[in-house]
Amino acid sequence: MAKNANKGLPTVATLRQRLCGLESVFDAAPIGLCVLDLNFRYMTVNTCFARMHGLAKQAFIDRTVEEAVPGLASQITAHLNHALEAGGIVEQEINFDNFFPHADPPTSKDLIYLRTAQPVRDENGTVYGISVALLDITQRKRTEAALRESAENLRFAVELTPHIPWTADASGEWTFISPRWNILTGGQEEVNHLKRWAEYLHPDDQVPTAAIWRHSLATGEPYDSEYRIAHRDGEWHWVRARAYPRRSESGQIIRWYGTLEDIHERNVIALQLAVAIEELARTAQEDYLTGLPNRRRFDEVLKHEIDRFRRSQMPIALVLLDIDHFKRFNDIAGHLIGDQCLRLIAQTIDGVIRRPADLAARFGGEEFALILPDTDRDGALEIAQRTLAAIRLLSFPHSDVRLQKITISAGVAAFSGGDYAHTSSCSADLVHSADVALYQAKANGRDCVVSNHLDSQLFPCVR
Repeated sequence: MAKNANKGLPTVATLRQRLCGLESVFDAAPIGLCVLDLNFRYMTVNTCFARMHGLAKQAFIDRTVEEAVPGLASQITAHLNHALEAGGIVEQEINFDNFFPHADPPTSKDLIYLRTAQPVRDENGTVYGISVALLDITQRKRTEAALRESAENLRFAVELTPHIPWTADASGEWTFISPRWNILTGGQEEVNHLKRWAEYLHPDDQVPTAAIWRHSLATGEPYDSEYRIAHRDGEWHWVRARAYPRRSESGQIIRWYGTLEDIHERNVIALQLAVAIEELARTAQEDYLTGLPNRRRFDEVLKHEIDRFRRSQMPIALVLLDIDHFKRFNDIAGHLIGDQCLRLIAQTIDGVIRRPADLAARFGGEEFALILPDTDRDGALEIAQRTLAAIRLLSFPHSDVRLQKITISAGVAAFSGGDYAHTSSCSADLVHSADVALYQAKANGRDCVVSNHLDSQLFPCVR
């Protein structure tokens, strides 16, 4: 019967073998392990535990905490008592500052250990000792500290940059945006802006901006768009949004990382600069006194029209006008009155031409010019006559009767197609011909129009 009762139970040798195996595992564990009785006397310690203290294993066995590590006794016993009172696992992080000078290898400063203590119970649940595990977590804590510092540095860098970071999922829904979004939008109330982003856009920008975003989502191409967002004060602020996709190992887009840049001031400055440049370009081609196009603009337009004449063989005419006896007018009336006279005559000449392509310009001094595209010699003569007639109607109230009436003389020249279109005729030819005609008009008694062919043969004076 006894043999049958013991059948199937492990033998003493087997139990000893298993015990040896457990002891080997215990001793080879990469963390410090020990068991103490209720008097805080070390019953067993493993090699790692002894090495961490810089002592041999025998220095602990059957010795109390006070006897084995007197410098740590108060700290260790407090932890062990806490575990007994709690009846379960109690963890404690402990910092050692070069406490184990004999450790193998010697410990450096600022070591951090995680000590875990828990009661040990027999099969009846009675506590008969305490098990302790000691884990060196120095590197882990240093890594955590480095990660925290890196995250803090990144946070400050992100918050200090003028760009506002944001993220979106693969479908394009915003998942995060920096709190500085509220600064950009003028401190608007907290709303579900991640879902209502499009509502902040200017109505004219919503469709094109959404189209660019959809294109990036569909193709994976980087996103780059400029648009206006609503400010609480009712104004619209320009921003530039950019984003790049993050892909999985298989190439699928899993997230978008983007930034918002406030470019409102830049765009305002750019607009002001464009207006200034446009104004500068205008003033560079405008006579400051009369407001008519100046000589530079005259030369540009005439060259353009001559080039067009060569291509199309459509006629082009030029009228040069000169105020009669203007030096005498200036000497008697003074330059201020003379300037008023120039402005009035310029306004009158400009009022005679009616077609958008015609150009009235100040040629220099008291001379003016009319560029008349698609106009032959006869048409130019008619316009010149109308101009002289309009000037004759002007009057200046002045005590000197010589200043009360102003007249001008005109010289007309024209290219009318035919052979001229295939020659080396240029702006200078037309100007020279009109100038010769003007000179003849002066010689003919002024207040008249003279027309000239390019061969310099004068036509009869037309009054």
